[in-house]
Amino acid sequence: MRVTKKDQSGAHEQIAAWWHDQNQIHKENRMKPGHKQKIRFIPEQGNRKKTGIVARQQPRLLRSFQAVLALGLFFASATVWADRTHNIQNFYGERAPGLAGAYGAIADDPSGAFYNPAGLAFAYDGYISISASNYKEVKYVYEGVFGPGQDYKRSYDKFTPNFLGAVKRLDEDWMFAVSLINPYVESFDQADRILFPQYQPNTNRISIDYSDDSSLLLGGPSVAWSSGENFALGFSLLYFNDKQKNTTSVLFQNKDGSYNSNNSTLHRQTMGFQPVLGLQYMPDDRFAIGLSASHHIITSEFARERFRNMTVTQRPGGGLQALLVELEASDSGPAMISTNLGQGIYGPPAVGKIPQTWESRIGFAWFASRYLLVSADLIYTSGYQEHRVRSFYNAFQNIIVLRDSNEPGLFRRPTTNYALGLEYFITDTFAIRLGGYSNLANTPDKKDTLISILDNTVTRSQSPASGLTVTQNLGYYYEPNQSDELEHVDLYGYSLGFAFSSGSSSVSLSFSREFGKGWGNIADEGLPQQMRARSTAVYLTATTRN
Repeated sequence: MRVTKKDQSGAHEQIAAWWHDQNQIHKENRMKPGHKQKIRFIPEQGNRKKTGIVARQQPRLLRSFQAVLALGLFFASATVWADRTHNIQNFYGERAPGLAGAYGAIADDPSGAFYNPAGLAFAYDGYISISASNYKEVKYVYEGVFGPGQDYKRSYDKFTPNFLGAVKRLDEDWMFAVSLINPYVESFDQADRILFPQYQPNTNRISIDYSDDSSLLLGGPSVAWSSGENFALGFSLLYFNDKQKNTTSVLFQNKDGSYNSNNSTLHRQTMGFQPVLGLQYMPDDRFAIGLSASHHIITSEFARERFRNMTVTQRPGGGLQALLVELEASDSGPAMISTNLGQGIYGPPAVGKIPQTWESRIGFAWFASRYLLVSADLIYTSGYQEHRVRSFYNAFQNIIVLRDSNEPGLFRRPTTNYALGLEYFITDTFAIRLGGYSNLANTPDKKDTLISILDNTVTRSQSPASGLTVTQNLGYYYEPNQSDELEHVDLYGYSLGFAFSSGSSSVSLSFSREFGKGWGNIADEGLPQQMRARSTAVYLTATTRN
């Protein structure tokens, strides 16, 4: 049965009204304290009446469309995960890299603007300027993705400015600082070919071209005020600009001559402010305590996604048939997927936000002697989740797919990380620094993700007739939620640094290395595979004082 223009118009009016009502209900519910969204389902007795292009008219083509679209959208969204799924992104300044970031109770140079602005009040000199650069090499390995011994790897290396900052004493009690920080500037650009994937016996070759550029820039002023020699308060107001550009092309070439090609692009930019409030207290000359807290405040966001899929399959009676799918989505309105069969799916808008988490840090420092310093930090980062209408309308089967309201791309688990550092002056001008730290994943753990994968697998295996109540020729079908972040790897690292000081200036060279094993999933179906991650960073810093 073919859909007439009148039928399409009526269906579009219904979905538009439903979408408006859902958004209104959602906005009203968000204003209620302790609200948790609930969906009530009323099972239908008997088979469901359907209008539109019914599934049996294009069974093979539509199943192909759904499977390929899911896989293609994964490759479009599988962006740089290290800085999305972990909260410690880098180290900054002269001393912090060698101390593994255990700097919250010290922070007495321009990098204190990030770690604890109160530490700026205890800067030894009236003016300090720091310029730092770092080289970073990162590698991720998804083990046995396409078959035993057929791994998938992603890697990059990059040399970038890491930190620029200066601090100036205004009077006896006040210090002022300005800083520019690059937490990460990452660039993946690679082409991979997988021949005869063992887990896909009907495929001869998979070609993946992947490019991703992601960066985060922080910058702004800081002030610190001291009360005597043992107490200080500080505040930083850092502007941030978080950008991402991803381009992916995936080609599956099958043994029967069929193929499917996926091409996707993603552009996202998020801007706002990150205020940092800090406190430091020194009960005596040898011991210091530092507290700081920071939070992301978003002022503007932009996102645009484009996806194009061409699927060519064998007809039951011989010959080839093609399905072209094109997706256009932005943060300003519903996504639309069109095909050569007509307008197909209306979905939620693209997400231009980043998780608005809180971070709190408590640090301790012991100045054992003029030559030895020991420090330790505990860093707690809050979790985050955001609710929005994520359901979509499938015109192929004339159904509304109800999805969990929790936005998976913004979900984060809370983490508590540690950092330990030691600094020892071998001579009056030469120091060595050592450190160790954790960098735990903020993604759902393996148990939660396995449950979600099984829920999705069971739901997708059900027939449309097992959906929910039909009203006004629209069927309702529930799809469980699953996180966009399909990796969970806890990282641990160590650092080593050397510094040479000559009165008014100093130079330091620091190294850090982190590594971990966990699990990852290259697609949104199937069980996770083991995953390995490692990164190495080199920091070169020059400091002047007067």
